[in-house]
Amino acid sequence: MKKICICSVYMGKLPNTIDFWINSIRNNSSIDFILFTDVSAKNIRGGANNLKIIYMTLDNIRERLQQLFDFPIVLDAPYKLCDYKPVYGNAFKDYFEGYDFWGYADLDLVFGDLRYFLTEDILNKYDKIYNQGHLSLYRNCKLMNDLYLRVLPQGKAFDYRFVFRTKHPCFFDEHCGMERIIKYDKEKMYIWPMGIQKGVLADIPPFTYDFTFCYDNKKLEDIFFEYDKGKLYLCSGTNRIPTVYAHFAKRKFSINTDDVNHFKIFPNQYANYTDKYPEISLEEKKNYEKWFSGNFRKMKVKRAFRLGIIKYLEKVIRKRKFLPL
Repeated sequence: MKKICICSVYMGKLPNTIDFWINSIRNNSSIDFILFTDVSAKNIRGGANNLKIIYMTLDNIRERLQQLFDFPIVLDAPYKLCDYKPVYGNAFKDYFEGYDFWGYADLDLVFGDLRYFLTEDILNKYDKIYNQGHLSLYRNCKLMNDLYLRVLPQGKAFDYRFVFRTKHPCFFDEHCGMERIIKYDKEKMYIWPMGIQKGVLADIPPFTYDFTFCYDNKKLEDIFFEYDKGKLYLCSGTNRIPTVYAHFAKRKFSINTDDVNHFKIFPNQYANYTDKYPEISLEEKKNYEKWFSGNFRKMKVKRAFRLGIIKYLEKVIRKRKFLPL
């Protein structure tokens, strides 16, 4: 069995769903996890034998990353960490020693039974598994650990020398960097099926009250998830589809259950597994979507002006180039 270690780097107050995240790790006992955080382990209740909690500040992380480059890098805010995820294989190599695969994952998700999907055949055949920032695995070898250093012909992908010198998020861990690099060089990458019909990966956007999917336009009624002792299922009507994980970007939940082993996830809450889908009026759903849309736009515009992203993006789009500084 291939040895896998998945790390997460998180700065600041942990989400209120952290207990469920930790328990979904506990139930993947054949995979090791590491949480690098500036929150003391004493303040994180529960735990798992396969989860190490390592205290590190953003400054500590920056120091580790800086040692890998001969130019000054920029890492002033936690969100910028997303661009550095592909570097974790080298930055945390002392933690990944002895593992066949290393990876990174976010905290705003719940894992299903990873080994059910990560078969030995897949692990033997592919060097990179999946292309999203909320969960990706890399074979632990020099070729893959140095993949972010590859510079493609002009305009094909962001250059790491540009990405790590700017304060702006460049989505280097996903479609603007690693995905383009690995496809260009024809490395072996396995992309899990996505969407309702496949039911393997659920990437849930926050823009509508009802659960929908980022990569599937097919609509099902009253979608929810059920977590049952290490297994995660996408549910709708009579459908109960095994799911590798569900990712809930920027979605707020209330916690209405103490059972972390068997529960349901509705669009607005973590609930007892016996609870039925909550009745929400159309007006309430529209109010949520209007509220989120307004607040999200304000947040994006405010952040864009503060960081100068609008001017920056206009320049990139106009030139359509991905050049180093």
